[in-house]
Amino acid sequence: MLTDEKRALIEAEERFRHELRQKIESDIATTGQEIKASEKKLFEKINTFLNSSIGLLLVSSVVVSGGGALYQQIEHDYESREKSKEQSLTFKFEIGDRVKNMQFLLKRAKTVGDAKVAMAGMFKSQFPLNS
Repeated sequence: MLTDEKRALIEAEERFRHELRQKIESDIATTGQEIKASEKKLFEKINTFLNSSIGLLLVSSVVVSGGGALYQQIEHDYESREKSKEQSLTFKFEIGDRVKNMQFLLKRAKTVGDAKVAMAGMFKSQFPLNS
């Protein structure tokens, strides 16, 4: 069994713990309310700034410059794709022309020298290429 002294000591400890817990809980609640209030104040400040003439100027300049950069990027990508398609078509016709020319010359070749000339034409263009 517990003596009166130990019982009083345990009761005092429990009272202290209870008071400490209540104090901490009230501090947490107060801090939470302060955070919410500061968030509201921050939102109000941002809203006020964005509705001012300087804020509107800043936002509009960011939107316009961002839109311009986006348009420029899209235009550049489109031009790159078009140039790539054009080069692909040019190369396709050039290679096809060289192969047909080689086939024609190989059909008419009577000697090894003629065949060598026909094969050499595969690596040279008859006409100057536009670069």
